[in-house]
Amino acid sequence: MKNIGHKLGSILKIAAFLSGGIIVAPAYAVFSVTNCSDTVSTGVPEIECRAMEALWDSTNGPGWTNTTGWDTNTPIDSWYNIIVSGGHITEILLNQNNLSGSIPPELGELTALTTLRLYTNQLSGSIPPEIGNINSLELLSIYDNQLSGSIPAALGNLGNLTVLNLFDNELNGSIPASLGNLMNLEQLYLNSNELIGSIPPELGGLAKLQFLSLDGNMLTGPVPLEFANLNALFNLVLTSNQLSGSIPDLSGNAELVRLYFDQNHFVFADFESEHLTYNTNLRTYTYHPQDGYVDSARSINFTSGLALTITPELAENPSGNDQYQWYKNGIFIPAPAGIQRVFSKTAAAGDAGDYTYRVSNSIVNPMQLISHPGLDAIVVTVGDGPPGTYTVGGTVSGLAGSLILQNNGLDNLLRSSDGSFTFANALADGAPYSVAVSSQPSGQTCTVSNASGVIATVDVSNVMVTCVDDSVPTPPGTAQPIPTLSFMGLSLLAVLVGLIGIGWRRL
Repeated sequence: MKNIGHKLGSILKIAAFLSGGIIVAPAYAVFSVTNCSDTVSTGVPEIECRAMEALWDSTNGPGWTNTTGWDTNTPIDSWYNIIVSGGHITEILLNQNNLSGSIPPELGELTALTTLRLYTNQLSGSIPPEIGNINSLELLSIYDNQLSGSIPAALGNLGNLTVLNLFDNELNGSIPASLGNLMNLEQLYLNSNELIGSIPPELGGLAKLQFLSLDGNMLTGPVPLEFANLNALFNLVLTSNQLSGSIPDLSGNAELVRLYFDQNHFVFADFESEHLTYNTNLRTYTYHPQDGYVDSARSINFTSGLALTITPELAENPSGNDQYQWYKNGIFIPAPAGIQRVFSKTAAAGDAGDYTYRVSNSIVNPMQLISHPGLDAIVVTVGDGPPGTYTVGGTVSGLAGSLILQNNGLDNLLRSSDGSFTFANALADGAPYSVAVSSQPSGQTCTVSNASGVIATVDVSNVMVTCVDDSVPTPPGTAQPIPTLSFMGLSLLAVLVGLIGIGWRRL
């Protein structure tokens, strides 16, 4: 809600417009009593008094919980929670005082300010980059408001800053790398905002940093390797982001006692080597659960009777300590198939379904990695295979030369010896076959038995090819050889002649 000064200014402008006149509002018309020009009464330079006037104006001063001394003719060092030292404002301690509105850029004129505490109010809008002009600032604490916009890179100019506390706002954008210039910084709290992008490695150069809280944002990428150089770090909180990749070895950070990186996208291989050391040496060590899912929703089609293989998208852990458990439609798949990293079996119609898996690790307990959220899964479908194909063949016998066989008038097959044969081209179930001799061997005739039929889900192997020699005909005019008798024939002939002679004598 705007204050009275703002309302008055608006009324004057409207009146001027309606009357056709021009009204020039005074540069500062907020304080009704305090005269910032009277530096003797205020006790501070006019420009610093004007900064207080701007703060009162932009944050609804009349609505503050405590306004003691403000807008009076008393010295500013008597105003509620304003500290003056050496004639300059050095501390503003208006936390938890119901300030609403925005932080005025005029605060950047307070060149002696060391402490600015505006936390737990109702401040909104962006952080003015002019704050980066206050080189003397040592503590900037404006957490627990509704501040939005990005963190000004100009804050990296605050070389004397030891505490930067911006948590629990609505800040967005990335963390400026310029914060790595704050070489005196001991505490950095950027948690519970809407920050995105990666963690700048420049933060790893903050040699005095003791507390770093980046949790509750949307940061991505790895933890910078430079964090291993934060030797003064006492407390590191990275919880509830989207960080992934290797975590640097922090076991050499002797001061580190609390480490939190749960609810990110880390996997076992990212920190397994240091896990036992952290678990033993750290006072608080929180690494699970991890919120990231290690696989994507996808669909794979397999063919019945062939191999069904599902390879996880989660990279294989070089240590070999990861242990897998597969599920189909949410139901545990028993060993051996169910505990393989790469799920593999022969596909069948009943294998169709939604597949997920969980991964545990023999070193990093009791953390588990989950493949998919909710109803997401690897959807497996199993289709019928192509029609079966079968071969046609048989046996050749009696072959003394070379012959050519054909099946269905095609698929020539040359044979030069006896034995089994198989045509090169297989046929589908139900297809006809017909084997014939396309070219006979010289001097022989080959015939085929079991030559034709229909494929009936099995290979054909009973085709018989039998070859015999051809007979040689006698050419015309050729003298016929005189028949010869064997010894037995001659003996029978002599007996027959003798019998005929005996009969003749009797006549």
